[in-house]
Amino acid sequence: MAFLALLVAMLILSSFAPAAKYIFVHSDLTPIELACVRVMIGFGFLCAATAVWDRPSLIHLSGWDVAILSGLGIISVGISYAVSAVGLQHTTVTNYVLIYSLTPAFTLLFSMLAGRDRVRVFKILGMLLSLLGCIFAVSEGTAGFAAHPLGFDFGESMILLFTLLMSFTIVTGSPIVKRYGMMTANTVMFGSSFLLLLVGSLWWEPPPRESLSLDTMLALLYIGVTTAGVFLLRHYALRFLTPGTVAAFHNLVPIFGIALAGALLGEAITAHVVVGGMVILLGVELVRRS
Repeated sequence: MAFLALLVAMLILSSFAPAAKYIFVHSDLTPIELACVRVMIGFGFLCAATAVWDRPSLIHLSGWDVAILSGLGIISVGISYAVSAVGLQHTTVTNYVLIYSLTPAFTLLFSMLAGRDRVRVFKILGMLLSLLGCIFAVSEGTAGFAAHPLGFDFGESMILLFTLLMSFTIVTGSPIVKRYGMMTANTVMFGSSFLLLLVGSLWWEPPPRESLSLDTMLALLYIGVTTAGVFLLRHYALRFLTPGTVAAFHNLVPIFGIALAGALLGEAITAHVVVGGMVILLGVELVRRS
């Protein structure tokens, strides 16, 4: 059952970017508004789940505890989700998924810088291999790589920033989340992020000029509900499986994500995407096994 929960979580995680891209194509919803709605819906479901399964931990939080979790949430949820939405609006789902696949490599880098992981040659090689594979794929092969060595335009750069933020908060925030409990911590983090994004959307961004279609509203609801669902499913899987096993399943995200982008949005699955993706996965596995 734990393996099934984890598999479903990875499939859902892979579907976020295609669903968000669909919303941008079929509405004039802005990135910060999309992030705000996503976090708002996720916060509602996390509140309900925490009230059922972890109410005492939530009730006994002190003001200082809420401040710590709110600060972490603003970085890891509020700002990160807004940055990823901005990036996705300016790039393809395929590029989003390829860059996001670098999360394990960057997480290890921050972990080594923090002194929690030993520096090993094969880990460094794995990180470099993943990065080169990503640049090769995003640059559209050797010709694009020669013309544009970094391979990242504005959209890709924002997704890279999002990936770096996620990796940084995984390393720095994991001890904090463990101290307060997964559901309680994420409930407070989502709540503070929702308030930040709500203020941001009201202050900086104009409201949508057109009413949202039923398909777009369903896509928004799906993103919000499944955002909370991924946290809960992954939390359940970690009760029965090792962190290494859970991390290994994340290798399915780029495979599922690229397949969904091709099937639902018509994005081309080219040879350089396949080769670059395989190199990324090879580098990630080298990092994981070192």
